[in-house]
Amino acid sequence: ILLGIFSAEGIVRLLGGEPDIVTVGAPYTRIFLLFTPFFMCNYILRSFVLNDGDPSLAMTATMASSLFNIVMDWVLMFPLGMGMAGAALATAASPIVGMGINALHFRKKTNTLCFRWHKPTFKLLAHVSAVGVSGFIGEIAGGMTTMVLNFLILGLSGSIGVAAYGVVANVAIVATAIFSGISQGSQPLLSDAYSRGETGQVRQVLMMSILLVCGVQYRRNGLSECGRRGEMGDDYVHPARCGCDCALRAGDGGALRHDGCVAGVLRGGSHYGGGHGGRNEENGDCV
Repeated sequence: ILLGIFSAEGIVRLLGGEPDIVTVGAPYTRIFLLFTPFFMCNYILRSFVLNDGDPSLAMTATMASSLFNIVMDWVLMFPLGMGMAGAALATAASPIVGMGINALHFRKKTNTLCFRWHKPTFKLLAHVSAVGVSGFIGEIAGGMTTMVLNFLILGLSGSIGVAAYGVVANVAIVATAIFSGISQGSQPLLSDAYSRGETGQVRQVLMMSILLVCGVQYRRNGLSECGRRGEMGDDYVHPARCGCDCALRAGDGGALRHDGCVAGVLRGGSHYGGGHGGRNEENGDCV
């Protein structure tokens, strides 16, 4: 919170932000860090509600907060003209919506949760830390990996390359979440059916999971057919089926010089707009 109040601009600069990015990103960073406790409390409360036998309410709260974020992003950014500060406010307020919905669990008769004062002890803190260390390492590793990739792309193609990678990374997160949900959802069903010797149900759940994964993968690959041409003429962002999910081309002297490959994620060149890099029409490979 203190970093958000006093050092938002410094954080953006430390992460490689250019002057124009600092101007836009500092208000977003400041607002986001100020509301950090709400994100933490929402995550904790959702976990308790989920483990107290009310997963439907936890899912409803998650979906409602996400939809609120999407809608309010547009409302605050465009009709109200608040720009990135509006986007930050929408994102910051979304966990408050989730907490409000999850709090309805305390009014149900099935609720077994209650608040009690406990003196903090080192033994309890050590136990909690030991249980959560694996999740902590996973979160830190993901953040560090993203930061390193951002710095690499920033040095190769500037802020436009980082923005393009952000699109690819967020699409990948959605796809990974779907696959993870299928895996975690099918596991108890398979275990229960196998323990009762119902091999037919095991095959049914397995086939449904495989078909659903294939369907999601097909739709994800379909994104590669989309493209966009804007006011810049041949300078456009075009997701291409070229061994990676997104290729960004900026023309001669554009953001991705030499139509190169950025950190193994963003490939330049395209068979749509010429250039010396691109896609081989005969075998579909990147050259």
